[in-house]
Amino acid sequence: MTGDLRSLLSPRLQPPRTVAEWLEVATDGLTPEAAHRVRHDYLNHLQDTLAAQPDLTHTDILRCWGSAHTTNRELRRTHLTVRDARRLPPRHLSLGGSLWSASAPVAGLTVAALPDLRRGEAVTPFLLSVGILTALALLRWWVLSRPLPPTRRAAAYWLAEPLGGALMAGLVAALWFLHTGTLTPDRLIAWTREPASWVALSFLSFHIWRLSLAVNASRKLGAETA
Repeated sequence: MTGDLRSLLSPRLQPPRTVAEWLEVATDGLTPEAAHRVRHDYLNHLQDTLAAQPDLTHTDILRCWGSAHTTNRELRRTHLTVRDARRLPPRHLSLGGSLWSASAPVAGLTVAALPDLRRGEAVTPFLLSVGILTALALLRWWVLSRPLPPTRRAAAYWLAEPLGGALMAGLVAALWFLHTGTLTPDRLIAWTREPASWVALSFLSFHIWRLSLAVNASRKLGAETA
């Protein structure tokens, strides 16, 4: 595929011809606030350079700045992107909204434990699990009402989300069953070979991955607001 055909199919692959086009490509994907700061810094640098070397053309400036796409990749590593912003905890969360977020895992836990509850079994671990989910919902609301640093805020928020609460409730239930002898280590080891355990581990891995992304995004936010 020739360069002209590639540029025709994807105009963004064409090298920027003006400073405005270069900045548009270099800040693509950044949040509006981050893109504004980057543009401001580059334009100030442009004015200083032209004041010191008035014979330079914009083409010379763009040649000195290098590839806009390479710059964009570098800026995405250090500045908050639109995708990063979606991973940050909300700025405000009402108490009712926080408690409502725990309703789905509580409902799922109730359905799963219903056969045992009808026989009068597993009442204690069920109540403990519901208590943990409720406590985590209250913790999420409390965290968002505190002036915590962005990284701690993101970590606490994601650790206290419903998925984390469901995983913790499952861990408490497993430890309770091991303590009471309802679940033996051999049965637990056998369970790890079942597809259900793979699903649980997948959810755990997904939760940890999302936590790492949220913490990384909060670090970018903290660096920009420092």
